[in-house]
Amino acid sequence: MLSLPKKLITVLLYYFFQLSAVEIGRLFDIPRSTIQYRLARYFLSMIICSLNSIIT
Repeated sequence: MLSLPKKLITVLLYYFFQLSAVEIGRLFDIPRSTIQYRLARYFLSMIICSLNSIIT
């Protein structure tokens, strides 16, 4: 799991292991706001990918 990008690990920990943004931040020793930003960016990229697949 350590070879995965930190953004992907963040999403996995949040959704599959049900850790809070605060708990994930403590694991990575980074602010909660950074975790929330990563999650928001992931959602945005998933929405854009979904829209692209619908349009094309």
